[in-house]
Amino acid sequence: MSPQKWFFRRWWSDCRFQYQVWRTVIDWTVALYLIVPGLAILIDRYLSWWKEEPVWLRPLSPVFLVGMAFLLVWLGSLRLYVEPADQLFLLQRSEWMRRFLRTGLLFAWMKQALESLWIAVLLWPLLRYKMDLSFPAVAAWWMWIWQAKACVTLVKRRLAVMERPFLKRVWTVLFFLAAGIGFVAVGYGGGDNPAVWFTVAVMLFGCWMFLVRMRIRQRGTWLQDIGYEQTQRMKWVSFILGKSGTLNRPSYWVKKKPWLFPRSGRIFRQRTAAHVLAEAIIKSFLRNGQQLIQYGQLVGVCTAAIVASPFWLRWGLWLMFSLLLGFWVRSFWRGWCSHVLFHVWFPEGSIPKSGLVIAFSFLHLLGFLPLSVAVGIVSFKRLVGIVDDPRRLGGGAVSRPPVCRLGSVCRCVR
Repeated sequence: MSPQKWFFRRWWSDCRFQYQVWRTVIDWTVALYLIVPGLAILIDRYLSWWKEEPVWLRPLSPVFLVGMAFLLVWLGSLRLYVEPADQLFLLQRSEWMRRFLRTGLLFAWMKQALESLWIAVLLWPLLRYKMDLSFPAVAAWWMWIWQAKACVTLVKRRLAVMERPFLKRVWTVLFFLAAGIGFVAVGYGGGDNPAVWFTVAVMLFGCWMFLVRMRIRQRGTWLQDIGYEQTQRMKWVSFILGKSGTLNRPSYWVKKKPWLFPRSGRIFRQRTAAHVLAEAIIKSFLRNGQQLIQYGQLVGVCTAAIVASPFWLRWGLWLMFSLLLGFWVRSFWRGWCSHVLFHVWFPEGSIPKSGLVIAFSFLHLLGFLPLSVAVGIVSFKRLVGIVDDPRRLGGGAVSRPPVCRLGSVCRCVR
């Protein structure tokens, strides 16, 4: 098998592994209630940028858009898909390994072309209002972003395999600042003359070829490369397990006193089995910082999606997100009820259902209230303006005297 075929075989194996990872958390319900509406909202917002300039963009300068492009260029990693067993080839077939690395670097370069094209297309409607770019200028912008991203990822990969952590952080920060300043200077200066972007892209291409040659000839960093590849391969697994609470990260400080209910006072006056169960579930939720952060993030994302959605989609999203919050709360108290100590307190058949209903209603209301307030403010703000100024009705005709405001006395003269 040739080095080229072996590289693409490993790339395809990694793609299948990442697919299996995301398949464990994205089922048809998540795709139907979150991903599909989210994509619909994003596409609608993007198409609206082509029709008129966004309100939030008007006070911003072109430097802000160029800086946003640099942050998108900085993101990402350079994967070569090497494994620990490949060390044998370094000792026996060095030429075979060089061809393998050359194929990986060329594949990453072509992949970065697609990523930079996505960045250029995403920012095109915004740059059209600030820089008035034509199609040839956007093509030069894309080529410049492409070569800049290729060089940045190679330098980041070289810094990632440094042995001393402190020097690695220092050089990474310095490179980020230097690259950001240069990127913003070229991006802002090339708005009047797109030939600057094309010239810099050619220069960066020469720099990329030099960095590729250095990377292929690099020696003595094999263990660091293996660690980097393993980290990049498992980063989404670590992210998912960390958010789910499976991985217990070491805490550097302990919160000795909770923010809510620090003295464990009674929430309900009557001490029934249902009230005790509901109180235990509510307090355990409010004292769990990770659960509060996750619930707050979910409510914040749903609220932002509702505010940004058009009127014809807003009420449907409100109903759908309300059901989603209910499913999330239900999964929490189901996990709480599956604990071993819960079965010690309440054996099978003696669980008070009313306590679960009380806890479910309270926790669901914590997210449902801000969601409903956001829908009401966005949907009825025009009606509030009409009530505040009745002259907006009937083209300015006033059918009755204006309503007096609090703290003032008015006399209406006929």
